[in-house]
Amino acid sequence: MRGAAADAVRTRTTATPLLPDTPLTVEVQFKNHWNAELLVDLPCFSRLDTVTVGFTVDDAPVLARILKFITSYTPSP
Repeated sequence: MRGAAADAVRTRTTATPLLPDTPLTVEVQFKNHWNAELLVDLPCFSRLDTVTVGFTVDDAPVLARILKFITSYTPSP
């Protein structure tokens, strides 16, 4: 394991980043239907079943922003 870590550090300037194939399609399943109900009204989400929504994005930074929104959103009463 130390050898692999040393190789990674040694070749860090020439290594090519791992880039996923795009577009990225994601399904998010919630414990209850309320979260899916809230998101399905936003244009990028589609309802897949009672507790699951799906969406497609063009790159990883957009995916990260949407996942951050989903995990941090708290609706006001």
